[in-house]
Amino acid sequence: MENVGKHRSWLREAGLRQKSSVQYLNRPDLPKLAYQRIKGKSPGVVFLPGLASNMNGQKAEALEDFCKSLGHSYLRFDYTGCGASEGVWEECTLGTWKKDVLTVLDELTEGPQVRAASRELRGFPAFINTIAMVFVSCFLFLWGFCL
Repeated sequence: MENVGKHRSWLREAGLRQKSSVQYLNRPDLPKLAYQRIKGKSPGVVFLPGLASNMNGQKAEALEDFCKSLGHSYLRFDYTGCGASEGVWEECTLGTWKKDVLTVLDELTEGPQVRAASRELRGFPAFINTIAMVFVSCFLFLWGFCL
């Protein structure tokens, strides 16, 4: 194990990237979601991978490097049934993955977030979630007038 420590310090000194570690978001009665996160300043960036893809693609890792270089927080995750997350892909729907995105935003982020969608999705989940967030914001705004 001593050599591992020396190897890691050599990598750090050489300026080579260290990956964020995989963690799991526990959800009652739902599959665990795998994610990787780095803490930093706001606004944070959340990467939405393509369908049947995972958080370990080149775009996701390049975006993590970019966020690290600027000091911004960054989050990438695998949808239910994809990558390191639990669940069966064939049993999932766009609604399942929409809930995954909303859960990740609610549970794992703070403050404003920029959503970066992989082009394989054509931005669909980001669009759906933006509509949902706008609807909730408008509802709360209008509800305030009714009080």
